[in-house]
Amino acid sequence: ILMAHAHADVHGLTIASGNVGLGHTVRNARTLVDLVGVATPVFAGCPTPLVRLPEEDAVHVHGADGLGDVGFAEPKAIASDEPIILLEHELLYFSKGQVDTLSDPPPMHRAAIRRSGKDITILSYSRMAVLAQEAGEELAKEGIDAEVIDLRSLSPIDWDTCTASVEKTHRLLIVEENCRFGGVGGEIASTLTERCFYSLDAPPQRVAGLDMPTPFNGKLEAASIPTKNDIVEAARGLCQAATDQENNNEATDHDASAVRHDEQRSAVKVA
Repeated sequence: ILMAHAHADVHGLTIASGNVGLGHTVRNARTLVDLVGVATPVFAGCPTPLVRLPEEDAVHVHGADGLGDVGFAEPKAIASDEPIILLEHELLYFSKGQVDTLSDPPPMHRAAIRRSGKDITILSYSRMAVLAQEAGEELAKEGIDAEVIDLRSLSPIDWDTCTASVEKTHRLLIVEENCRFGGVGGEIASTLTERCFYSLDAPPQRVAGLDMPTPFNGKLEAASIPTKNDIVEAARGLCQAATDQENNNEATDHDASAVRHDEQRSAVKVA
């Protein structure tokens, strides 16, 4: 009962220790809201060196929100009356960037277009969104204009922004640090395929961590997660595959047109 009337502010030391009770804490908080009918805000700030299992707590706990982008999300998360899991990637703690303190912060679950483009949509979140942006700049040198979207929220996801981008670029690449099998990227690919099926020039592709426990050894750990080069290579391959398909379609249309033309000429000669 006390928890139903208090604002619980939970900070995990690291995800290794915090994840043990994270799902349990948020699930019980949400249950109290459903049973007692009293708002139970829980803000769980969890530093994590790798975003692998934590986001599954965020998206699988009924009523809980999974957020990123601490600059604008943390104040709103603390003030919210809903259970919120804020995942903080430890490798981004020393990153620096511009912060607009004068403008109103964007809506809590609004995705951010980090780079505009017309050739391919790259969707990601957390640290992988930073690598995706770097990959976008690298692809630009090759003439591939990538649009990079930072989801910032995994529950709910800003589907409207994602859909508009895919309908514009006709190609989709999803990048996540989590394991490929059972990862959030699979749900994103499925939903956007349903929404944008007739706009896609090629099947959506995914870049993800290896399907294995995170190694303790530093070099092995680095080898198990996606890199900028992995993203560049996947985007390049996806654009090339789509271009080849377009060329094949054009060749097929041309051949069909030629056949029709020959049939018409034959008909005229017979007549």
